[in-house]
Amino acid sequence: MRKPLLIAVCAALTSFVAAQDRPQVPPDSQTFLDAQLHALPPLSPARARRVRSLVAQMTLKEKVGQMTQLEVRMITDGSEGSVRVNPEKLRKAVVDYGVGSILNVKDVALPPAKWREILGSIARATEQARLHVPVIYGLDSVHGANSISWSGSVPAYSTLASSTIVTIISGRGYVW
Repeated sequence: MRKPLLIAVCAALTSFVAAQDRPQVPPDSQTFLDAQLHALPPLSPARARRVRSLVAQMTLKEKVGQMTQLEVRMITDGSEGSVRVNPEKLRKAVVDYGVGSILNVKDVALPPAKWREILGSIARATEQARLHVPVIYGLDSVHGANSISWSGSVPAYSTLASSTIVTIISGRGYVW
């Protein structure tokens, strides 16, 4: 009598523990977005005054420039490993036109030191601009950090969604 009861209790406990280890069903996209999106904290009064002051000082040309995004090749010369910032192109973009952002979609992988050199050049160019507004620098890294030497690249999720090869889909977290 005790043995069947002991087996039943062990089976119940095993089922209970196994149920605790099951991954939770991910929420649908709207539930996920609702949980993740929230308003940014308000700017401090000092920062709000600084922003209003900068915008009030900007000319129409500077405001248009701030809404302009260039691709990094528009300020660089060379190809493959010999990419370098062209100081004249950079000055024209940042100082003369007041470009607000530069997007890196370069088709070449460069070492981190080279990217630091490029970003440093951009930052120094903003110091020459009238209002010293920093340039936002963006990386196009949808498939991994493939613009940096020795970095990983992963399949795009749209590719995974259209795949019927279970081993590829189940290995989506593996970087090779």
